[in-house]
Amino acid sequence: MFFKGTHNFSNLYDSHVHWFYTGQIASAWNLKDIKDPNEILNAPLKAEYYRGEWLSGFGWDENLWPAGFKIHRKFLDQSYSDIPVHLSRTDGHSSWVNTRALIQLGFMDLSSEKYKKFSKDIVLDESGKPSGHLKESAHMHALFNLPEATEELKRSFLVLGAEIFNRAGFTHIREMTSSVSQWNLNLQLIDNPEFLLHVEHYFVCEEVKNISTVIEQLKKCKETENEWMKIRGVKVFVDGSLGSETACLSHHYSGHSHSGQMIWSESDVKTVLRETWKNKLEVAFHALGDQASHQVVQWAREVYSEGIQGQLHLEHCEILRPETIQNMKSIHVRCHLQPCHWWGDQKWLKERVGSLFSYAFPWESLRKAQIPFSFGSDSPIEMTSLFSNLKALEDSASKGIRKLGDNPMEYHSYFAKDCVQGSTEIHDDQVCSISLGNKKKKFI
Repeated sequence: MFFKGTHNFSNLYDSHVHWFYTGQIASAWNLKDIKDPNEILNAPLKAEYYRGEWLSGFGWDENLWPAGFKIHRKFLDQSYSDIPVHLSRTDGHSSWVNTRALIQLGFMDLSSEKYKKFSKDIVLDESGKPSGHLKESAHMHALFNLPEATEELKRSFLVLGAEIFNRAGFTHIREMTSSVSQWNLNLQLIDNPEFLLHVEHYFVCEEVKNISTVIEQLKKCKETENEWMKIRGVKVFVDGSLGSETACLSHHYSGHSHSGQMIWSESDVKTVLRETWKNKLEVAFHALGDQASHQVVQWAREVYSEGIQGQLHLEHCEILRPETIQNMKSIHVRCHLQPCHWWGDQKWLKERVGSLFSYAFPWESLRKAQIPFSFGSDSPIEMTSLFSNLKALEDSASKGIRKLGDNPMEYHSYFAKDCVQGSTEIHDDQVCSISLGNKKKKFI
């Protein structure tokens, strides 16, 4: 038990979430518990699993399946040949699609411009044709091009997501995949007496050519921000995930001849930094591998030397080398870590990254270097849970990760002053109630 008796915490904070997707995935086809891929072929389907004509699911993990199973479109075609299918992997960085989906995405024709644009992330089978396994940019293209939900359904996802965060005790969240449409929907929720969330918003920039548009959208939305909803800045994915072996490392993945990938170039990253900081907005980079974080920090330092400065956020940074942490000291940077990722990654992390394991989950190294950081969940990739993070901190310390030499609650507390004040009451590790501003909810 972490909290015996009654305890109150101010502004309990999940520093990295995907609010809309938390609600959506909670309503969607959940594949996380599937131990045999044949269950996918025989599953009873519900109306809420569909996006338009597309069948959509989330959470599969091939590490739970029989050894040697290969992700291939033809397997899905056995049951789903007449509709497009898109199933996201548990890490949110790759997907499994069927033949109909590949055709509609324009990926089956290897001579097409669409295929050429995303070819590096479209896995081919032994015959040289798309297998149905999409990674990084190809996956994100497919995900963002699924038919949009109705406004009513979007609102329901946001309401459900907010309830999930509240029941976990969180009054403050940092939303990492927001948009103009979501911002406008969020503003409509504030007057609802059941809505108790202070939210920071970051808009995703998929390509450097879109940065001016994203900045203008952010600035326009900033005109309507209030003490409940705050516009912060731009979110960019510069590498992938360790689970999909697309996070950018400084050496090869064990047993392989590749070290992941940087999705954005130096020139493009610097352009985003310059343009965003000039407009007094923040930049958040998804950078999971040690080399991705190192490169971003170095490029940010070079932009600083031009006299252009601002707030940099590094998301996940699951592996950080000492020299990268040292380089952070000359810039304004905050890291956002998710201890709960330990539960999924511990099974293969040491084997997969080799000697870099000694730099994994670097919360204690950051603390000693006095680099600010916050804890979050990456919901819905992991369940939003204070207790999952606290347990992960304990378990990881017993298995080779440097123990955090401080009270972990310090890193789950919202640090900025421009917010509605919140409180969470916990009794014997159970969330009893939360309050935010003049609103209150009781759960026990």
